[in-house]
Amino acid sequence: MPLNTEEYLLYKMATAHPYTGKTKEDCENNRMLQFYIVDPEAEDEVKSNELESETKAMVEFAKLVEDDNKLDLVLRNVIIKYPETGSLTELLALPSKKKQLKISELLKKDAMYFLEIVSDKDLQYKAEIMSMVEGGILVKEGNRFLNGSSNLGSLDGTIAWMKDPNNSSEYVVLQARLQEFGIPLKEYKTKAKK
Repeated sequence: MPLNTEEYLLYKMATAHPYTGKTKEDCENNRMLQFYIVDPEAEDEVKSNELESETKAMVEFAKLVEDDNKLDLVLRNVIIKYPETGSLTELLALPSKKKQLKISELLKKDAMYFLEIVSDKDLQYKAEIMSMVEGGILVKEGNRFLNGSSNLGSLDGTIAWMKDPNNSSEYVVLQARLQEFGIPLKEYKTKAKK
């Protein structure tokens, strides 16, 4: 129940009016729209949430800089959503500092996605899948992944297939092919903490 029924009705009429846009940008992009409603508290909350996620992302990025293994895994996962970042072969050939720059660009562009990648429990599997696709071991067709003529399903389905003990022998073969012909996952020496 609204606290003030009259004001609530006025608000509902204003938002339903054909000349009212949802945001200032809507009004700027559509000449027919003349009004928009400003809610400073909601805007502050959105900005506060963005700042919080950016802060968390910077903390995770600082940890990532110290771990070349995880940096590689994250870089392999960036191309899932942002293929314009470059090919996996080119990205993995970059020196560590340039890899960090690529990841920092993602962090500035999409901090929430960066946090999603870094905290993903299936980071290793997703990195392997993207490496297998780049190496031609798996084929990505739309949202499906194919192993020869076998449909492994979506990304989540392929991860579930890899985790299934019944498929362990086929999965080991895929890993061996990745080691031999693809872009194998590397193990870097861990840096001594300062």
